[in-house]
Amino acid sequence: MRTSIPSFFASQWRFFHLLVGVLIITVLVLEALGAGVTHATDGKAHFDIEPIFVPYRDMRPRANFMYASSSGAVIQDSIHVKNYGSAPGTIDIYPVDAITSQGSGEAFPRRTDPRRDVGAWITLSRQQVTLNPGQSQDIPFSLRIPDHARPGQHLGGLIAEAPVQQQSSSKGAIQAIVQIHIRKAISVFINLPGTIVKKLNAAGVSYDEASSHQRVLIALANTGTQFLHPSGSLKITNAAGQQLQNVPLKLGALLPQTSIHYPVFMQHTALNPGTYTATLNLAYEGNHKLNYSTSFVVPLPQVPKISSLPPAISDLVTLNADFFSTLTPWHYAMGICLLFCMLSTLLFWIQKLYKLNINRRGNFKRRNRKQ
Repeated sequence: MRTSIPSFFASQWRFFHLLVGVLIITVLVLEALGAGVTHATDGKAHFDIEPIFVPYRDMRPRANFMYASSSGAVIQDSIHVKNYGSAPGTIDIYPVDAITSQGSGEAFPRRTDPRRDVGAWITLSRQQVTLNPGQSQDIPFSLRIPDHARPGQHLGGLIAEAPVQQQSSSKGAIQAIVQIHIRKAISVFINLPGTIVKKLNAAGVSYDEASSHQRVLIALANTGTQFLHPSGSLKITNAAGQQLQNVPLKLGALLPQTSIHYPVFMQHTALNPGTYTATLNLAYEGNHKLNYSTSFVVPLPQVPKISSLPPAISDLVTLNADFFSTLTPWHYAMGICLLFCMLSTLLFWIQKLYKLNINRRGNFKRRNRKQ
């Protein structure tokens, strides 16, 4: 006689399998939806700035403020501000001096940085404006050039800076808050008459120990009155005179009366600790050339400090009483799925044991009948 598993266990077995399948699908959907959840509020102010356009004076709209003037002059102009967003907003406007960035090219520093050139010559009628969506306003300013201003080219900027925006992003129990700084700049270029000087100086080459990739820093200074755009090469030879590097260089603008430490990354061949010779050859405006040679040292690499293991473990593993508040629906779904998998496994072995017990009883009865 053959005994089948009771229908109760069979139906429960099918039910648990179906439930586990549904939970797995739910977890996959939750993971896909929660892969990168960004919380942002709808309705924001978005500002744009540009020089005002006067049809009878300007041939076409201006992208920047450009003036050919003279020492002691006073220039009157205006900046146009518009809120093309969907919510009211406030924006700050302030002048700055332009600088040369480390990688060459002009850059505009922070509001708190000192102003000694164009940024100090500009006076705005107001430095903050609040606009409704679609509203715009012209902000007049005056530019007073000092009587003894240096001849040549000068560069500054008008900066429009929105209040800091916070944006949160979460994935599972990990949440990150990012502060977004929105700055827009319009350059203010002034050319003053006088003696034109085009002069580029090199003051040294040093190995950059702070960089994660091998590179050297070239100390360059534009001591003239004009913008310079150097190009050329940097050659590096070892103590035996073998050339290890020949890196082509093409720099962006170097502003007058500014200096930088221009980074040059080593290519193909690494520099071992030792003394090397750097030969710099640059050409720039006016058929001028800069030929410079100096030595520099690549030091021995520093051995990183190894902290003791117990403090590291105590710093990394820290549980608080608010552990469950960090869990997300994804974690709960995974926990429920694991729980039902365990119950399903338990039910499977119960069925096995039950069937084995029934088979043993049937065999025992058959043996008794034969006897």
